Amino acid sequence: MKLLNRSEEITFVRLLNAVVDEGAHVFPKMRIADTLPINDSGISETLFSFALRAHFDFVISDSQYEPLFAVEFDGPLHSTSREQQDRDKKKNEICQQFHFPLLRINSRYINAKYRGMDLLSYFIQVWFFSVAFSDAQENGLVPYDELFDPNLIISDGKSNQRFPYWLALDVQREIQTMHKQGLLFDYVPSYWTGVDQHGNYRSLAWLQVGNDQFLVTQTGMRKQLFPINATDILSQVSVFDLRKMIDLFFVKRSTAIPLNQFQEELKRYTSQYEMRSFVGADQFI
Repeated sequence: MKLLNRSEEITFVRLLNAVVDEGAHVFPKMRIADTLPINDSGISETLFSFALRAHFDFVISDSQYEPLFAVEFDGPLHSTSREQQDRDKKKNEICQQFHFPLLRINSRYINAKYRGMDLLSYFIQVWFFSVAFSDAQENGLVPYDELFDPNLIISDGKSNQRFPYWLALDVQREIQTMHKQGLLFDYVPSYWTGVDQHGNYRSLAWLQVGNDQFLVTQTGMRKQLFPINATDILSQVSVFDLRKMIDLFFVKRSTAIPLNQFQEELKRYTSQYEMRSFVGADQFI
């Protein structure tokens, strides 16, 4: 019997590649009780018993083997099985109590490519960049009031590619070029992002391509116990989805919907989810 299934094996390799230059380590199937100091921690008996039996899919440590954060690969059962959802809830509660970052991913985080990067590698590398940024601020190398923004990273110091962490840069440029050529009405997409009752993110993005013609895409992300700017990353992912829809629109135009249908969809989003961010034309809200 293999210790890792195919998805976990791919995740493990991606994690190794993402942390190797940081001197960090990746450990699969780490028991929660061996990762976090649960003894005499004050957590409930239920959570304590669960921590003794359950494990993290992956734990990333620093060079001195101090745990930094965990990564969980959530397959289909995580959204359909009540038993699995209960386990996820307990794991989240433990991580919250210990302020231990937990990144939850699915197949899209490792299969889809955005400017040559998968989202798992992106999130891990940005996490290490943010730590280095904080260290630089503490040492007076960066102004204390400057905010960390991965989109402004010019280079990762390992390649010649510029702005490798603005994932949507290239496709955004393509959309702007098509607008200048008169092929698209909008210069940039618009986004509305909110959260549901469980804290999961839901995002609606749209692009007006002509008179009374809109391309609309939906995407989402589970609630994360990991320092992620969910609204920003969902907007960037949406640009890729819209770019694919543009090609289909030019071929058969069936992907576009009229204004009234778009407004109904937007109304459903704004009434169903609590707004977190909105970038676009005010007349649609």
